[in-house]
Amino acid sequence: MEHNSEEGRSVEAISIFGQSIDVRRSVRTRRRTTQKVQKFSPAGESPSVERLHVHQRRAVAERERARAEAELSRAGTMASELERQLEQANAKAQSHRSPLQGTRAGSSGSSRRKKGAVDVDTPGADQAQDRSNSLYVEVMHELDIVKRELRKLQREVKAAREAKAGAERDAETPTPRALSSGSRPVDRVNREAGEENEDRGIAAGLAETGGSREDGQAQDTWTRAQSPPRDTSRASDPEERFATASSSDVGLEPADMAMVPATEAADHVENGESALTVTRHGEDDDRSSLQAAAEAELTSARVELESIKEEGIRLTNSTERTRRETARVAEEIDRLTEQEKRASAQVQQLNARLLRARARLDAATAADERAEAMLSKLSAALRQLGEETEAAEKERELTELENRCVREDAETVGAEIAAAEQRVREAVKELEAARASEAAATAKLRAVAGSPTRARAAATSPRSGNVTIPRFEYEYLTGRAEVVRAAADKKVAAAEAWVEALRAGEKEVVMRAEAIERELGEMQ
Repeated sequence: MEHNSEEGRSVEAISIFGQSIDVRRSVRTRRRTTQKVQKFSPAGESPSVERLHVHQRRAVAERERARAEAELSRAGTMASELERQLEQANAKAQSHRSPLQGTRAGSSGSSRRKKGAVDVDTPGADQAQDRSNSLYVEVMHELDIVKRELRKLQREVKAAREAKAGAERDAETPTPRALSSGSRPVDRVNREAGEENEDRGIAAGLAETGGSREDGQAQDTWTRAQSPPRDTSRASDPEERFATASSSDVGLEPADMAMVPATEAADHVENGESALTVTRHGEDDDRSSLQAAAEAELTSARVELESIKEEGIRLTNSTERTRRETARVAEEIDRLTEQEKRASAQVQQLNARLLRARARLDAATAADERAEAMLSKLSAALRQLGEETEAAEKERELTELENRCVREDAETVGAEIAAAEQRVREAVKELEAARASEAAATAKLRAVAGSPTRARAAATSPRSGNVTIPRFEYEYLTGRAEVVRAAADKKVAAAEAWVEALRAGEKEVVMRAEAIERELGEMQ
């Protein structure tokens, strides 16, 4: 909507400028026609015809003045519109400054918060920066549009003022019949020219700050006003006046407004001098009426000139205010640009801090993840150790139970060994007793057998080596000895087998004890 309204205003300004161009062309054409009529009008026209020409010129001047006033009012409307646009631009600049201040406050607050924790949102900062850039571009665009419209308005106002001044000069220029009243109108014209020169001097004094170019134009206007009568046609030529008026690049200046009264004064002086040459050959019949009409026209022209001057001063003041406002807006834009640069620098710093904080956060997150992984591994290892501990406890209990069983077995084996040893000792004792009894029996048997043997030997002859004994004794002796020897061998074999079994049991118990001790050492 704002862009469309700006295009509408620019089109309106262009149309107004076109109308001002048309006004200048029409005024130029009318002035040329009027000059031709003045140049080729016969010297012997009647007073009624002269009065008719005066009324026609007055009507033309009124129309031109009305058109110039319309142009001035339209220019004033455009100036007010430009002021409103400047106010809108200022308001937008203020609204642009407030987000920047908010962004600065937010960035400073976030930088303070970053000392404790990292919670800055980069997309939000980017969005704030993009929004500030778009606002800055819109403000600069609107400022360029306002500047262009202001320059167009200044050119239009200048063209309208020149057109109005030309129309007033056409209306104020007296005919040869009107200037034939003698030296009193010429003196009045000279006084008017002097007053206009004084006004021009005052306006030139006000326009001294306008620049060397405007001073040069004002000096050129003063030179043309003081030039001899032979330069009258050149100085009063509307083509050169419009060319001089349009020579400045910038529109409405104080020296430019001072050119109009200076040119009018020069025209008054030149027209007065030319009228002084014409009055020597004029008629004296309608001197008083034409003089009164000329004085009335001069008075109305003076009043109109004063109003135009006041309007020009007001417009100049408005233009100066607009310039000051534009300068202030430019300063505000520069300040906002600096603020934006500082905000951008702060945003970049915050982005750098955010990146560093994110890197630290990523490192901390990775360390946390590694710690969690290690913790999970340690938990699994701890659970495994718990399970292994429980299994070891169970194994230890089983081992203790086995140890107790082994101890009991060892004690049982020891008791059995002791009992076996006791039995072995008893068997040995029995064996010794049996051997002793066997020896005693053998001794007895020998003693018993010896006596018959000795008796038998004594009875036998010494030449025979055989001993004769009864069969009963022989069988008894041989059978008893073998039985005793077999029983003794069996007992000895049983005792040896029992001892070997005890030794094997002891070895097995020792091996079990060593295995249990080795497992206990590995578990510890």
